[in-house]
Amino acid sequence: MVESKYQVVGVAGGLGRGLMHRTKNEVPKCLLQVEGKPLLEYSLKLYAEDGFDDFILLLGHLYEKVIDYIEKSKFRKMVKYSVEKELLGKGGAIKNALDNGTIDRCRPCFLFYPDDLILQKGFPRHLASYHERKREEGALATMVSVPGTYYRYGVPVYDEKSFVKSFVEKPWVEIPANVAVYVLDPEVYKIIDECVDLSKKPVDFEKAVLPKLCEMRALANFSLDYEAWVPFNDEKDYEVGVERVKKWKLLGNF
Repeated sequence: MVESKYQVVGVAGGLGRGLMHRTKNEVPKCLLQVEGKPLLEYSLKLYAEDGFDDFILLLGHLYEKVIDYIEKSKFRKMVKYSVEKELLGKGGAIKNALDNGTIDRCRPCFLFYPDDLILQKGFPRHLASYHERKREEGALATMVSVPGTYYRYGVPVYDEKSFVKSFVEKPWVEIPANVAVYVLDPEVYKIIDECVDLSKKPVDFEKAVLPKLCEMRALANFSLDYEAWVPFNDEKDYEVGVERVKKWKLLGNF
């Protein structure tokens, strides 16, 4: 099975500043409750239901609480941990896990944020199959994007005299937005070794690694429906996310 080839790597070491008023700095954001479950459980369940059973969590802030939760859950035999003692950023956290051997350098991986939900059954399986096809065309990695998103601010259009001719509050913008879910082949680990310097932390994976993949024409894109992606970055995201999870549960899709 294709699924058995892959490690599933969740980046869960950040401070979660945008929702600190909810976590109170007492629980990591990935354990924030949404409709009776922590965000992390939704993500692990999504992959596990598609046959993925080898998980790695890249932990930092309040890592003990994540480990305690996992060790008491049904996922405990599926999960390994890489713990950073200081904030390394996503790029640094991946490099750290490669260096300490938690990520197997010989196997490809899925890379995702456990606190950004994908509300679509079968997503991991479809993404793996898509990446396998794109690999035949030269891709070493696949990123997931949505075709557009809602702009976070109102947009005025004004004339040469600075009088506003029209105004739209938070319009839909048809510019692809990165969901920050990736499939990486082992060749990408060598690029991470070259591009990520742990002496200059934190290191942003997107800034350090993705431009190199683009230069090589080795990064494919997988387009996901906007409604199937729920980021939890701040209070507004949280409120929208809770409603969307409720909707998908009623539809039996999640």
